[in-house]
Amino acid sequence: MGWLDAPVVQQAKPKWQEAPTIDPAIPPKLERWKPTGIQVLDLMGALANYSMSVNERMNTSLNPENGYTPSWVPPLDYVNAFGTAMAAEVPVLGESLDKFGNHVDAAWASALEGRPVTAEERAKITEAERAQFPEAATAGVIAGNTLPFAPLAATKTGAKLLGMAGPLGQRAFFGGASGAAISGADKWSEGGNAGDITLATGLGAAAGATFPWIERGITNTFLALTGRLPPKDVSVVNKALERDDVDLAQLAQKMDELGPEAVMPDLGTNTLQAAAAITAQPGRGRQIVTERLEQRQASANARIQSDVDAYLGPAPVPPEIARDLRETQLELKPLYRGLLSEAASGDVSRVAARVDEMVADADGSAKVMLQRVRGLLDYTQPAAQGLPKQTILDPNPTGWLKARDAVDRMLEDVANRGIRAELTEVRKQIDEMLLTHVPGIKSLDDMRRELSRQEEALTAGQNLLDAAVQPSKVEAASAAGALPEGQFVGPSGTAFRLSQRARAEIDGIIGTAANDFNVLKNAFGGDGTWNRDKLVSAFGSDKADQLIAALDRETRFNKSFNYVLGNGRTVFSDPLASLLTAIPRTVANTAAHMRPEAVNARVAASLMSPPSPAYIDQLIAARTLANRQSLLPPGGVAAALAQSQWPEVNGY
Repeated sequence: MGWLDAPVVQQAKPKWQEAPTIDPAIPPKLERWKPTGIQVLDLMGALANYSMSVNERMNTSLNPENGYTPSWVPPLDYVNAFGTAMAAEVPVLGESLDKFGNHVDAAWASALEGRPVTAEERAKITEAERAQFPEAATAGVIAGNTLPFAPLAATKTGAKLLGMAGPLGQRAFFGGASGAAISGADKWSEGGNAGDITLATGLGAAAGATFPWIERGITNTFLALTGRLPPKDVSVVNKALERDDVDLAQLAQKMDELGPEAVMPDLGTNTLQAAAAITAQPGRGRQIVTERLEQRQASANARIQSDVDAYLGPAPVPPEIARDLRETQLELKPLYRGLLSEAASGDVSRVAARVDEMVADADGSAKVMLQRVRGLLDYTQPAAQGLPKQTILDPNPTGWLKARDAVDRMLEDVANRGIRAELTEVRKQIDEMLLTHVPGIKSLDDMRRELSRQEEALTAGQNLLDAAVQPSKVEAASAAGALPEGQFVGPSGTAFRLSQRARAEIDGIIGTAANDFNVLKNAFGGDGTWNRDKLVSAFGSDKADQLIAALDRETRFNKSFNYVLGNGRTVFSDPLASLLTAIPRTVANTAAHMRPEAVNARVAASLMSPPSPAYIDQLIAARTLANRQSLLPPGGVAAALAQSQWPEVNGY
């Protein structure tokens, strides 16, 4: 038995010699290579022969015609061939770097050899080294054309500008643009004429624009053979989301912000077009999209009502509140009667005299009104013991209270500032008489005033959302309404009554403008902050923002419904705008028409369902591959790439 027939003893290998693990998704024909003992010996012999070949070429002139002569350190000639070739091929700066290197080499050679060495001599030696070691020179050419752009390509923006990342069309465009710029500038730096520069620019543009397509074809073929090419439906959804500038890492968060009823077409125009295109085709995909959006649209008003109840509380009934306030005021009357029954009589002659002076100085309606007030201070004494009736000043506080109430009613109806000022003065004097002669009446007055203020606020809240009501007035009313008046203790309920009536009006608006989301949005938010500011004054900023966000959400849902089920048809008065919207719609419809019905059904199921973490990983994997950011991304994306079968989506 010869030595070739002897069994090969397998020894444990160090970690650095272990073969890399191959992904189990690779087909059997690409399984890990398991060399036999003879194959190992053959490989070692080949490496030894190649090593001897390089050594011989370093120490002997195997090709005398190229003029190569080994340097003092022959192994460095191989490195020098690589380095000089790389420097010479750096775009734009290559020729200058090559000349500079030859001058530096000439200076060193002159110093070492003790004789003058010119840059031209060094240039010939450099060319000879490149010819002697073509592998190193070729590697240098590749490195010189690529490495200078590595720092730029390492950035997200730089990679896009060089045509190395992004959607295929974008890569082709920027690849052509950058190729044209680099090639043209390089030829210009070499001193080329206009024709040479134009030709180089054109060739650079063609190469830069073509490479992404070639690379896409080769890579997709490889991915298909290894079972890693994303399904068509995943690619369609990813492309739409990418064009809508949706960060897939934030996809779940964006959907959660819109609520449990959100679907992916709510995120942007391109996902809307993708869904609309499916509804334009017959099949299960159209059914999935239509049923989902119609069901959501039907429950829109109930969702809004539920949200408003959750944010602002159930809607009150203003007439019932007003009735309760009036009944509470009536309950104060017995308390007034009890105080007045124990009150001491008094002399109101000072008040009457002041009113007489006002009557003498007034004219017109003011004179008539003051005369009425003066009469309220009189008391007609009934006849007794044969004496006739007599009109005297009323000494009873009960009469004074009636006179004050009458003045209050007059003040409600009078707009003239002069008359109001005079009536207010009279009321103040009567009020002072009551405070002096009826202890405790001030507390009842304050309670009565608080109830009146609440009733007034309940009425004012009806117009809170009217366009004519300024936010500053609502803010002032809310701030003033929260403060008590007189001896009333604790915060006033006026601001609360204002918000109660506004809450009831909101309920009425929702009921009247059911499913008219533009009316609802204008009523609560508008185009600016006008109504929002009023809502903030009535309910607080958090509740106001929650309400407006809910209406914005439903407005977006309504837009999705109309766009998708109308197949993206929006009427524009401008023909150019109509054309610009018709082109992408037509492209999307054509793409959907060309896809198999089963693929459209899977796309529809994905668009109409909340994305699971596993599906988001698939989308990220598809985008990673499409943009050529990395073929082996980490974590869940790598798992999505490695799987032999991509999971189904909702049974499709």
